[in-house]
Amino acid sequence: MTAAELGQFLTARRHQTNPASLGLPAGARRRVTGLRRAEVAHLAEISVDYYTRIEQGRSGSPTPAVLDALAQAMSLGAQERMFLFNLAGHMAPARHTPVSINPAVDDLLHRLHHTPAMILSDLHEVLARNELAEELLGELPAGTGSACSLSYRWFTDPAARARVIDEDRDYYARTYVADLRRAAATRRGDPAVADLVARLRNASPCFARLWEAHEISVPARPVRLLHPDAGVVGVVFRHFTVTGAGQRLVWITAAHDQTQPPLPPRSVATPRHSAAPAFA
Repeated sequence: MTAAELGQFLTARRHQTNPASLGLPAGARRRVTGLRRAEVAHLAEISVDYYTRIEQGRSGSPTPAVLDALAQAMSLGAQERMFLFNLAGHMAPARHTPVSINPAVDDLLHRLHHTPAMILSDLHEVLARNELAEELLGELPAGTGSACSLSYRWFTDPAARARVIDEDRDYYARTYVADLRRAAATRRGDPAVADLVARLRNASPCFARLWEAHEISVPARPVRLLHPDAGVVGVVFRHFTVTGAGQRLVWITAAHDQTQPPLPPRSVATPRHSAAPAFA
């Protein structure tokens, strides 16, 4: 990407930003659509001359702090903000704002009446789940933060591993660690990720060993769960990830038939929501 492309993107977004949405008067005497350069500079707390040079491709690569200020000044969404940083040759740092469950994913969860399913954050916090998921996997944690992460519970609480047969536990553990590796790379500098990883490294030698392996991709395969009534059940965890939202829909099917749930449904599975976590 070039400095010119960065400037063109900022110019386009400036023209598309409604002044009224930022509390600025629309004004009948405006000669430009959207924001003036001076208004962007004021909101970002940089000089008008510097902002003009950025738009004209004459400033070199702005610092992450300046890019973040510009993103906030023009109320860029998560994907636009990430694109802005990429244009300037930087990785977007984490933005510590509460995240709501993606409405489309929430709608899908409500439609999965006969399939165990849940919505997870990228730190394996359970944002929502249906009753069939808890019937299959056991009690799932309510709430957010490191102690409520499924990966944290896996490595620190033997009860969390009880429903996975011994031969499949290493695979399960590797999958959790690889997921967290990717989250740490995406959310570089995020205290929530750093806290979870630090807690796990201190609490679990197994996690510390796997973390040092730097594995970021584990091939998907069925795993075997030990259900108190049905015995050993082979399942496949299937994922639908929402790009830029830090969350995914996970639904579980029988290993031998990926169109069917692993256990016969007893009733309509009602989704249960947890409080939204603070993560970028």
